[in-house]
Amino acid sequence: MPVNSSSIRVHWADSSANEDGFHIEQASGVSGPWTLAGSAGANVTSLVLNVAPDQRLCYRVLAFNAGGDSPPAAPDCTAAPAAPTNLVAAPVSDGIMVSWQDNSAMEFGYVIQRSSDGVTFTDAARVPANRGGFHQPGVGSSTRYWYRVSATRDGGLSDVSNSESTTGACTVTMDTEDCANGLDDNCDGLVDLADPTCGELVDCWANPCGSGTICGGQYCVSSCGDGYKDSDESDVDCGGSCGVCQADQQCWGNWDCASNNCVYTAGAFQGVCQPSGTQP
Repeated sequence: MPVNSSSIRVHWADSSANEDGFHIEQASGVSGPWTLAGSAGANVTSLVLNVAPDQRLCYRVLAFNAGGDSPPAAPDCTAAPAAPTNLVAAPVSDGIMVSWQDNSAMEFGYVIQRSSDGVTFTDAARVPANRGGFHQPGVGSSTRYWYRVSATRDGGLSDVSNSESTTGACTVTMDTEDCANGLDDNCDGLVDLADPTCGELVDCWANPCGSGTICGGQYCVSSCGDGYKDSDESDVDCGGSCGVCQADQQCWGNWDCASNNCVYTAGAFQGVCQPSGTQP
């Protein structure tokens, strides 16, 4: 598992009573060829190895003594994700938006941490791989938070990004939630379907989110205003459960287009919304 962006920790179970130590071997794939990456003494069950960021390598462990080497343990593979950079925290109309540069192709997701003093940080949310932003709703102008983010993979973390602070800018626009606009309308910190006024809360750390929703922190929220093509959308914040798309936006079928005309060209993975009557 990653320790940071430049090292990983290899763990194993010590099943021998007479080893002199362990050899840890590495390869670019599970079929080898294998080279020695490091050694550990008897009764040791882990070793930290230096690696390059985003380099996927496979590892296996052998016990050894004067009689030779044991058969190798089953190999396992991992990578140390490159750290995110250029984090920016900025006020938005219903709270705070945090954005960063995704520098890794190996991450499984991101952990966003928050602090009220810039010193002690705790986990605030987790988002999937390839995301470069996080929306923190319900934060007003009298509250300041610091944010930082790390890429995660195989239970470990990359180096942490820079930290940035901002106050929020949430202003109550209605007493109850709109439920489908991607905003925290009543500034209670809960957006769309995560707000109890919109129905039952779905904990997305324990349950999958349905069509038109994504994991927004801990609860499923609407994906229709987050600025990404996600959930069942055919283009950014439109199509699927998020309403119709306009001309030149991508579509899966006529139902995704305001014109009711989704045009596919030969070999295309998705269609494109075109004015009514337009043909390929």
